[in-house]
Amino acid sequence: MAAEMTTVYVMGSPRGPVKIGIARNPRRRHQAIQTGSAKPVRLLYSREIPAALAPSVEGHAHWRVREHRLSGEWFDITYRVAKEAVDIAVELGGAGPQVASTVGRKRINDEQMPGRFPAGTFARMDAVLNPGEKRSDLLREAVEKELKRRERQKPGRAAEGGE
Repeated sequence: MAAEMTTVYVMGSPRGPVKIGIARNPRRRHQAIQTGSAKPVRLLYSREIPAALAPSVEGHAHWRVREHRLSGEWFDITYRVAKEAVDIAVELGGAGPQVASTVGRKRINDEQMPGRFPAGTFARMDAVLNPGEKRSDLLREAVEKELKRRERQKPGRAAEGGE
């Protein structure tokens, strides 16, 4: 069975800035980035690699040009410097120093669970929220209070871990 493949790419302007990233479909990713950019963005380079190596290849390429980071995956370097960083990272199989991902929101709550509520619940929540408070804040606080109440009633249950 063939390994799943993905692409490491360089986008931007040949003279910089450039973005080094990974995507299954770099052309679609290019279109999405171009849509959000006031300046022309070109897909300057792409190289197919095994998907399992993609995060470490990207991380090592970012590490090689880390001193030129503008924001997230954007660097103030030329296309040639970016291509060289990507090629070296690919040749090393992503081995070596890494830069942790700086893309996306910082995770503050690792566990997730979808929930359904009776009709009208959100309206009731919205009516009692403090300014700037989110529904999720209210839910977390309510769950935490209820857990503490139940843990006081049944000592030792919290240590078991429950579900």
